[in-house]
Amino acid sequence: MNKEEERSNKEDSLLSSYSELERKEKLAQVGQVLIAFLVVWAFLFNLLVKKMDFVTSFFSLLDTLTEDLFMASGVSIVTACIMAIAYIVCTFYAQLLCAPASFRILEIWCKQEPSKCFLSSKELSQSKDSYVDTEAVTDSFNLEQSEPLYPAHWLLKLDDVRGMQERHPITPLGALLSLAFFYILTLIFVVLLSESIGILIQFTQETTLSIELAHMIPSLSLAIPLAVRMLAQFEYPHAKHFSFVIPLMMIVSIFYSALLITSQSSQPFLVELWSMPLARQEFIRTSMLVSFVPVFIEAIFWMLHIFSKQESKR
Repeated sequence: MNKEEERSNKEDSLLSSYSELERKEKLAQVGQVLIAFLVVWAFLFNLLVKKMDFVTSFFSLLDTLTEDLFMASGVSIVTACIMAIAYIVCTFYAQLLCAPASFRILEIWCKQEPSKCFLSSKELSQSKDSYVDTEAVTDSFNLEQSEPLYPAHWLLKLDDVRGMQERHPITPLGALLSLAFFYILTLIFVVLLSESIGILIQFTQETTLSIELAHMIPSLSLAIPLAVRMLAQFEYPHAKHFSFVIPLMMIVSIFYSALLITSQSSQPFLVELWSMPLARQEFIRTSMLVSFVPVFIEAIFWMLHIFSKQESKR
């Protein structure tokens, strides 16, 4: 029996080694096909588009794949990277606005403290490599014996987290840090979304940049994030759809600003505003002032929630 087992083990190891070799060979073939595809494309591009002869087309392959291809698409690559990063950040901000208990979720995630919150996709992380179905989470769930580790992708799914008992941080430090973080994030987006308002102003040729306009623009750029957060606090079911306007405005602003920079016809609105000292000071002052409005309203909602729970316990 031992000899038969050893023989079967050797056969299994040989089969696994053969399969691994076949896999490596296939991967090598795929790499060769990709290289051949790039070379053939560059050769045909030199031959048909650049109107080169066969010899010059062959020796200009490297120039076509480096200088012509990447230099010509440099603006596209840079703009695409900026758009991708902006979309990720805007999505996080929109998720933060849409989830009524977003700051409590962030507190749980930062501290990695045990809780019964879970993703609506029926995942509850208990360790780095294991997940538990939310249907298995009952009221008898022992929080002392299980310490869930919440993965980083929860930060992009804040409005999908369920099972929250509180809408606000439960520690004074957590509440203070949450409000400070909310203020800084709101201030950043008030400034960035002002570029979208500036695009509309630039299309109006009769409107000139003035101190009054620099005072009004931050207030207008705050309107959409503030509306989304208020709808979320009142548990409006379609607040998430409304929040999609924020990434859309950012993408349009980036695209239009890239167009202005490359065409050199005019400057982006924020650049033009920054060149005027009086308008710049008014814009900064108003932005810092109005950015505190959502923080103040958020604190009011938290206090109302705390008072309502205290009244219900009496």
